[in-house]
Amino acid sequence: MKRCCLVGLFVSLIAVAESQQVMTLDECIGVARRDSREVAMQELKVVEAEQVRKSVRGHFFPQVSASGIAAWNSSKGDLINLAPQSFDIPIFLTTIPVSLPGYQLEYSIGDVYHAGVTVQQPIYMGGKIASGYRMARIGESVAREQQQLAEADAVYHTCQAYFLLLKAQQLDLVASTALAAADEMLRSVGVAGEQGMAQSTDLQKVEVTRGELLLAARKAKNGVRLAQRNLCVQMGIQPAEIVAAPVDEWLFAQKVRPFDSLDISSRPEYRMLDAQVSLNREKVTTARSDMLPQVGVQGNYGYLYGLKINDNTVLDGSSFTVLASVKIPLWQSGLVRHNVAAAKAGLDHSILQRDLLCDRMMLERMQAQNEYDEAQLRHELSLSALRLAEQNMNLEQKRYNVGQSALADLLKEKAQLQKAQEEEVEAMCDVHLAALRLMQTAGLLLDALDSVE
Repeated sequence: MKRCCLVGLFVSLIAVAESQQVMTLDECIGVARRDSREVAMQELKVVEAEQVRKSVRGHFFPQVSASGIAAWNSSKGDLINLAPQSFDIPIFLTTIPVSLPGYQLEYSIGDVYHAGVTVQQPIYMGGKIASGYRMARIGESVAREQQQLAEADAVYHTCQAYFLLLKAQQLDLVASTALAAADEMLRSVGVAGEQGMAQSTDLQKVEVTRGELLLAARKAKNGVRLAQRNLCVQMGIQPAEIVAAPVDEWLFAQKVRPFDSLDISSRPEYRMLDAQVSLNREKVTTARSDMLPQVGVQGNYGYLYGLKINDNTVLDGSSFTVLASVKIPLWQSGLVRHNVAAAKAGLDHSILQRDLLCDRMMLERMQAQNEYDEAQLRHELSLSALRLAEQNMNLEQKRYNVGQSALADLLKEKAQLQKAQEEEVEAMCDVHLAALRLMQTAGLLLDALDSVE
């Protein structure tokens, strides 16, 4: 029975090991780009904007349509109905009798058929068609910028979740190592106590320290599971036990460098705001077009059958018709004028909004740059503190081994070393996160990732 339990435990451990999936940062970014729902929705928006632009472009070309009419009307009657007449015409001293026959014109509508092809071509619509096409192109460019923004956000949050998982894994390793060292110390102190070389209080101190480390290790394990779930959510996949592979230092050592200016022209948000200003400018042009003449031509070629007179069909043949139309607005009770004023107000509002949000984006850029500089300094200081804690730990361990130091001092140095290791891990993670934030505020995150690939 005991052997069966051991075999079952071994099999379960193998299953847990196989369920874990080691993924690199590039692999997680690729999954996020492929499976992100936000990116997929924005891709559909781009397709929609492309179709709208192609639809608006069709207004530049002639519109051809075919039409047909079939009707029956029971109307019939007389157009002319003259009865026969007889009268005498006096000529000199005599008269000549004259007789006029009767004359009758009968009409009937009956069946009427018409079929034809009509071609319509706008010549000048006050600039409305050209302005509408430019607005459609601007809408397409905005949709592409939104797609790029959604992709950048997905990549940013995926990288952020990846670094948080890497941080949790490192903290878990630190806690597990400290717990293993505490177990070893507890064993050695227990042996020393049995031999009378250690006091009972020393064993109690080690047990208390081990309990604290056990709690810290449990928290680290839970943090890893939570970070794994967060990474899966950001990538848009089902929950899985993902192990984050170590990351190269490219993110802050190669690609993040001091910026001489607070340029934000690479951010999709800036280009979207600029496109909104252009769109409102085209709305002013469209509103003004209602004040200008509109010219168009129309041609029709059709066949018409119907209308009989005295049982003879009058309309039975094809014809071609050309029509030119000119529409000049004269008085519209201020409707167009107020529409133009409203469009100008919207344009001024978009310009002010762009300037305001640009100032805020510059402020975000400056803040991100300061946070990155502070994160680098913190990491350097944490490395110095870690080296000093390792030296103090090694020195205290040697002193304890020769009996020149108390156990409490050794436990204190071990706690200081563990704290220094945790601070170095957190500082390294903060550097990565600050670098991500700096690249995002600069609009260079996707370009940096593509250049690394």
